[in-house]
Amino acid sequence: MNTAEKKVPVLRFPGFEGEWKERKLGEVTKVERGRFTPRPRNNPKYYNGQIPFVQTSDVVNSNGRIGTYTQTLNNDGLKVSKLFPKGTILITIAANIGYSGVLELGMACPDSLDWHYM
Repeated sequence: MNTAEKKVPVLRFPGFEGEWKERKLGEVTKVERGRFTPRPRNNPKYYNGQIPFVQTSDVVNSNGRIGTYTQTLNNDGLKVSKLFPKGTILITIAANIGYSGVLELGMACPDSLDWHYM
């Protein structure tokens, strides 16, 4: 019996043993798009508050761990966006497509990012 038939990977990380189960992504995570509805996007009414607002460039420059941010929202901005919890996986879907990282703290997320969490 070969590795594919047994569903056991050749390379294993410590703490994992036995066969793996094939599951659909929607069974192990929730996949949704971020949100920031105002147009034009640069209306100062929504910015310069205390709420971290991750941008695609923050994900690109994160090296997989998103702990810094270049923009903040105020309470009005949060009403048109959404706060995502620490541990959320973000994937860029605009501008720099396909970059990903894990939030190291809760942040609001625009509609140029998909988010996945368990």
